Amino acid sequence: MKPLATITFIIFLMVPGLIEAQIIVCPSGTEDYTEIQAAIDAASAGNTILVKDGTYVEKVTINKSITLKAFDGHSPTINRGWGLGSAVEITANGAVFSGFLIDADRQYDILIDASNNQVEHNRLLGNEGQSNNGIRMEGGTGNTFYGNTLYNTTAESISIGAWNNHLSGNLFYRNKIVNAVDWGGGNIWDNGDPATGGDGGNYWTEYTGNDRGDGIGDEPHEIDYDNQDNYPWVDQDMIHPAGSFQVSVNDITVEEAPLVTIFNAEDLYNNTLEGNYSVHVLIDGNSQSDVLTFEDGNAEYTWNVMTISGEHTAVVTIDEVEENDTFYVQAGEVNSIEISPQASDIEAGETQEYIAKTIDEYGNEIEDVTGETNWTIDAGAEGSWLDNVYTSQNSGTWTVTGTYNHEGVDLTDNAQINVEPAGVHIVEISPDTGQTITAGETIQFSASAYDEYGNLITDAATDFTWQNTDINGLFDETTAGDYDVTATYETVTSATTTVTVNPAGVFAIMIIPELSEIIAGNTQTFTAKTIDEYDNEIDDVSTETNWSIEAGAGGSWDVNVYTAQYTGEWTVTGTYNHEGADLTDNAQLNVDPAGVHIVDISPDTDQSITAGETIQFSAAAYDQYDNLITDIVTDFTWQNTDENGLFDETTAGDYDVTATYETVTSDPTTVTVN
Repeated sequence: MKPLATITFIIFLMVPGLIEAQIIVCPSGTEDYTEIQAAIDAASAGNTILVKDGTYVEKVTINKSITLKAFDGHSPTINRGWGLGSAVEITANGAVFSGFLIDADRQYDILIDASNNQVEHNRLLGNEGQSNNGIRMEGGTGNTFYGNTLYNTTAESISIGAWNNHLSGNLFYRNKIVNAVDWGGGNIWDNGDPATGGDGGNYWTEYTGNDRGDGIGDEPHEIDYDNQDNYPWVDQDMIHPAGSFQVSVNDITVEEAPLVTIFNAEDLYNNTLEGNYSVHVLIDGNSQSDVLTFEDGNAEYTWNVMTISGEHTAVVTIDEVEENDTFYVQAGEVNSIEISPQASDIEAGETQEYIAKTIDEYGNEIEDVTGETNWTIDAGAEGSWLDNVYTSQNSGTWTVTGTYNHEGVDLTDNAQINVEPAGVHIVEISPDTGQTITAGETIQFSASAYDEYGNLITDAATDFTWQNTDINGLFDETTAGDYDVTATYETVTSATTTVTVNPAGVFAIMIIPELSEIIAGNTQTFTAKTIDEYDNEIDDVSTETNWSIEAGAGGSWDVNVYTAQYTGEWTVTGTYNHEGADLTDNAQLNVDPAGVHIVDISPDTDQSITAGETIQFSAAAYDQYDNLITDIVTDFTWQNTDENGLFDETTAGDYDVTATYETVTSDPTTVTVN
């Protein structure tokens, strides 16, 4: 709903020459005046008089163009007492009267005989003592009545004998005889259709029409034969939304329903809430809404039965105003116990503390009974208890049991504890004693890591770092010898198991050396050994082996010692008969020439030539076994030729030609030059 602030503002500006000043009234004497009328008498046109809380027993006559309203957040009461006449009378034009509770046993609560006044957000309470009228307007025009509550009047709640006044947003509630009488003319009882931007009319408790869907009645409200409220409100909180209230919720025991009490509820204009309002209640994340009927600002709402103990907060919302209260739900009777933690993981040697509490049938905790509870764990878990603290020993998943005796009945609960092994303390391998195998055989080792309590940490072979096996602990060495096998987990290494690998059966022979180089005339000793299929040496069979060398190598054998003769690359063969089968192997022997023994030149007979002719000589050096050492002419030192053995002397005479290699010189060839 849109407020009539625009209309109020325009009317205020229509009053010329107003002087702005504030006067404060408080019955305690702490402000400017203690009586409203005294403040009015002292005020000048245009002044604002603010009235604080209190009951003012006096007649108030507004005979100046002033603003008389309640101090912000206050709701002062005017109570003139029983008698004729009015509690408030407005005789000046252009005045504002706002925010008061009028609880006067008078003929009229407010009497107006002036123009262009604003009467807004006041509460007028009827009185059972005599015929009481709410507002009577005997004269004047252009007056505006907005947001007032006229409640329980015994005669006419409003009686208008004036013209061209405006009334909207008012609440006519439970008035005894008639809500309104309009015997003037041209008065307007609404402020247009909200569907097209208007603010609607008033709320009438006797209205019988239906809500058309937006809080407005589906037909006008008839005031008399020629006056009507065209757009009556059927939902009073649309025009009098809640402004403040308090909430109280009673403490309960589980299986009871809390009572939410809303009290001291007022609308935005400090009017006590009356009638139906939509209320939203939120508890523990659950919400419920209902329409509650307020009487004298009070209403109650019963929530659902609750089964969760502890502190809870109820949040109540009315027209976007929110208040809350905290209440407590007491647990029920002892039903069982609950131990905690229900599941835990620790390492062997560590401790776990347990707590036992009694609970009701809904699982609500009642009290801690840890000290009165007997604690046990599965057999086999070992370890020890100190009251409710368990020191673990053996790894595994175990059940912890707490037993509490309540009024002669044993109440028990279980928890699960998973004990993991502590850090590695020792590593063991198997087999753990020395082993002897033949090449080609294997040994499968296993390993286990344990903590200090003997708990197995792991026995997965691949979790260990192995020495002299593969990653799975398989020993498969085929080379004969001794091997130390260990397994390491983290930083701990097992004791050593020594594995001795012996050669397998005779498979072949092996000649040593496979490749050798000697000088002609020198000797080479060969060794023959039987070997298994993995090349492991078994026995020396050199003397039982038949030795030979390629034809053309010359030389001689003395058992397994060969004396070389001719140069070249020769194959030596050893043959050994093993259990009727000849086993052979070959080696390569390179024989180099021995030292120079003789040098030959060619031609080697005397020569005769004519000056200008030449002779090409060649030379060859041999060892004592006639092995050619070299025949490269430049390897020799020549006499009477150039370095390539070319004789080209041109002077007549006899020349001796020789070739020298190392320290050996050839026989001379004489060349005669003619």
